[in-house]
Amino acid sequence: MDPSAVMVYPKKTAMLFYVEPFEKGESIRSALGFMSLTSRWGNVLFPGITVLTRDLFDVLALHSVAIDEMNRKRPNWAQFRGKGTDVRVAHVLTSLARSGIIASDSKRGYRQRMTYWQRYGSLLNHFNMLTSPKALGGLPGYRRLIFDPNYTPRKGQPWEKNSVQRETRIVNATWYRDRGYAIQDNIDSGNLSRILDNQLHYWWITGLEAPARGVSDSIKLARRLEFALTVWQTTFEAAIQCVRFKNSIPKRSGLKEPRLLREFLLACLQCKESGSETRAYRDVVAHGLQLHEIHFRRGFFKGWSESIKDVLDDQSSTYSFDQLAKLHDGTLITNLADLPSEKLLPALVRLHNTYCKIQNKPGSIYLEELHKADRVNQVFDRLSLELTAGRWGLFGYRFGASLTLYESPKYRKGDSDEN
Repeated sequence: MDPSAVMVYPKKTAMLFYVEPFEKGESIRSALGFMSLTSRWGNVLFPGITVLTRDLFDVLALHSVAIDEMNRKRPNWAQFRGKGTDVRVAHVLTSLARSGIIASDSKRGYRQRMTYWQRYGSLLNHFNMLTSPKALGGLPGYRRLIFDPNYTPRKGQPWEKNSVQRETRIVNATWYRDRGYAIQDNIDSGNLSRILDNQLHYWWITGLEAPARGVSDSIKLARRLEFALTVWQTTFEAAIQCVRFKNSIPKRSGLKEPRLLREFLLACLQCKESGSETRAYRDVVAHGLQLHEIHFRRGFFKGWSESIKDVLDDQSSTYSFDQLAKLHDGTLITNLADLPSEKLLPALVRLHNTYCKIQNKPGSIYLEELHKADRVNQVFDRLSLELTAGRWGLFGYRFGASLTLYESPKYRKGDSDEN
């Protein structure tokens, strides 16, 4: 049993949500539920592929177990979606390792805290794999199904419920493979000015001034949302650090663009580099509140809601508008953006509380009020914001995960084989 599942913390102790994806070190994740929202957006950008879809051999193994289940007289899908299936998946992967098809992983033994269904269930559901008891003829079949616009499966093989969604994913993945090189840079204090002066980089970070052509509407909408969620989450985390270090919460800085964004990112870099009590946390909060005031409150999301509805209609998507435009407490993204800067942090605290309660996170206790954040007992010494190549904020790595799956040499073997 996971020991964190039985831990009981004092009611008024504040703790940010953390996860342990494998049986080694934990990492900080969104305490506001933003990651769940971005997962839905990930399924709009890349239907069936999430950041958790990391290994096609895992997909093959899980599907083979699903096929065994389908061939039973009474398939038990509720049990199949549980953790017990991991033992069966691990057995398949172990067999592949013994055959020399994949590298052995004796240290972890193919077991993990997050189940294989949690990692790959959306992919199997999207391609209807639980209703067609036939494999795709080896690993190349899975790779083609996910990435190849010209791939046509044989009769009886799995197929997606909606070909338009699959086409959207392939178009988005192809765009990133063709243009990703132009936006992949590790951001540091030395190259920040150069990056912000580049129009494509600037758009990728902020969602502002999108290229006129060649980028899908769904990516443009996602990049705009990305910027807002990243600023809000980073400002929230930095505010908690300010209180924890007995510093007062600053008001918005009053800076104007283009200096404002540069100073916000520089302060974030300093926080991540020092990882300790520093004035930079106050700067992050002040500049974050100012970004909210001059961007998100002033037309940043104009037409955004209507554009989401258009994209969903074009894709014949199964997602609803509310699933992509509302937070866990029912607040519309646009309503949060409309709040005056002095009301933003209290709203984020309420959102944090709501998310923790709804999700029943064993590693999260509620911040009753921001000024009680000094009671944090799960200390995190850095912001969760990523400023690395291909991984700006919360969405970037979803593109990177798609690229990794596509380019990995181990999935290319046998691409010329017949299915």
